[in-house]
Amino acid sequence: MAASVQVLCPNGRRQNVKINPNTKLLQILEEVCQRQGFLPPEDYKLVQGRKEFDLSLSVRYASLPNNAKLEMVKSSSSRQEQEVIIALQIASGERHQESFQPSSSLWDILLLFESKNSELQGILTRVDTSQKPALHPVCIYMREEVVGEQALKAMTLKKLALTSGKAIIRHLHRPVDEGILGEIIDKVEKEKKKQEKLEEMAHKKQMGELEKSKEHNCDASSYISESQDNKQPMDTEENVQMPPFSTSVTADEFRIAQHEPMVQDEGENNVTSTTQTGPTRQQLERPTQSSTPIEDLRNLNIPGVEIFTPDDFSDLSPQEQAIAQRLAARFLPHIQAAGLTSPSTSQPQSASLERTPKPPSENQMPQTFENFKFPEATKGKNLSDSKEKRTWQENRCDRETILYDGNESLSQEILSQESDVPDDFFDVTKNDVKLMYRDLQNAVKRMEEQPLMTSAMRHEKMEAMFDSYDRIVIRVQFPDRYVLQGLFRPREPVSALYSFVEENIENKHDKFYLYTAPPKEVIKDFRVSLAVSKLAPAAFVYYGCEIQREIYASEELRRNHLKPRIEAEKIVSQILNPDVSSRPGPSSSESGPRLPPEGAPFGSQRMSAGSSSSLSSRPSTLPSGTPVPKWLKLGKK
Repeated sequence: MAASVQVLCPNGRRQNVKINPNTKLLQILEEVCQRQGFLPPEDYKLVQGRKEFDLSLSVRYASLPNNAKLEMVKSSSSRQEQEVIIALQIASGERHQESFQPSSSLWDILLLFESKNSELQGILTRVDTSQKPALHPVCIYMREEVVGEQALKAMTLKKLALTSGKAIIRHLHRPVDEGILGEIIDKVEKEKKKQEKLEEMAHKKQMGELEKSKEHNCDASSYISESQDNKQPMDTEENVQMPPFSTSVTADEFRIAQHEPMVQDEGENNVTSTTQTGPTRQQLERPTQSSTPIEDLRNLNIPGVEIFTPDDFSDLSPQEQAIAQRLAARFLPHIQAAGLTSPSTSQPQSASLERTPKPPSENQMPQTFENFKFPEATKGKNLSDSKEKRTWQENRCDRETILYDGNESLSQEILSQESDVPDDFFDVTKNDVKLMYRDLQNAVKRMEEQPLMTSAMRHEKMEAMFDSYDRIVIRVQFPDRYVLQGLFRPREPVSALYSFVEENIENKHDKFYLYTAPPKEVIKDFRVSLAVSKLAPAAFVYYGCEIQREIYASEELRRNHLKPRIEAEKIVSQILNPDVSSRPGPSSSESGPRLPPEGAPFGSQRMSAGSSSSLSSRPSTLPSGTPVPKWLKLGKK
């Protein structure tokens, strides 16, 4: 099945083009322009979404799939053809370089190299018939092979999409069967006929547009002469004089163009006007020139401006035409009232075209803000604060701020709780494997059976897991090894943590950020809660800043809240470990937070909802009082 691409043209039509892997994008563009009458092709380009293609590439190197959708748009500037520097590499490995015009054929290039180099005289274009099959000259460019004299004469640099720059073309002699050579000649003849047909189509479209523009000009000039001969006594020269061309189209003009009868307003003897048989008012406004002003304006290609005429709506269905008429009657009077149209369009053309627009009703009157006043109920209030922000500010807890030196070592009593264990403790037993396998099965089952949830539902679920914790502990370590500790609610936003750090640093204007490690992950989303950011029930974050300072904590913080590290550890023990057995937290079979043992130092690892509980019952094979390693994830039997 032949491959093809579909190109959307500026006129809204779609053109299918048959392609092969060696088809150049420039060939696709030129074929579409000739079929649809968009000349010259140098004024257009091919895009796909926001990607603009390099027209010198082939379909193979442009990574275009079969039935790809492309769009042809007008470029800001026309492409200019320049001389192409060709380096011809012969079979011996030598390279000869010359400059050529894009219209030069490969056969002409070979002849030129032969004429300028005596060593190559009669070699590049030679056909060796002494061998069977005969040896024919072959040129290779970008995996595209051009074989034989006829193909070399038909192939130009422009067909290879070489309109500027430099390129290398390989030359060699290759044996070619007579049958294959005949197929190549037939293919060249078909390409010539196809190109002649495309040029004929483009010529007919161009001539048709010229004839159409001449007919419009003739109709307008004849109608003007008739109206001048049949002037009424009340008409003046100002009424007959034609105003300059304007691109604005009023609702009345749209109705005239669509041959719709129009009723005059009251005050004009209630006369009902029928369809005008002459040209439209927009045609009367066109000056008698060789090309229509609309075409001239369209050729200017003004960015962001599209010009429409009543003729553009002739191919619509009656229902679509009625909708277009209502839209034009609704919006164009407001545009004219705002002064966006030319003053020449507001002047009457003649007595037969005068129309008095109906005054807009009260519902259609444009709303103004002259008498607007802010409500008195909101006077003096800060409306920028959202409801969520006020909620967490009202429910915020006492921070119990503590600053301690991270280099300070704990007492021997606390360190003795983490006594060394024998090496065989870390050996995985049969019961350990069974428990891990069971937990893995349960996790897979939950993932398969859980319903699809939105991000808001996932956030609510994560926050609900930590609702049993009244407060959580977060520590922030500064680059000078001092650690700031504070208490928060699990549902407080991340912005509360940033505000807490900003209140306790010496330089309030420093732009800082908070991150967790390892791996380094910057906490960026200020709107989500601390639980959703995996900072509950306890977390250790780091302070980062581009400006290096000797001291980061404020003087007030160092004077009033600098305490030994043991005080911070006691607060952590009181917050996270009271009544562990009675706390209605998540079961061990589910994913829950990991808590440090009572009295143990606060670990440097972040405790998130994804870690398994280490407070579950241990297998009977472990001796009593032996701590569970951090890597071992167990569940209840």
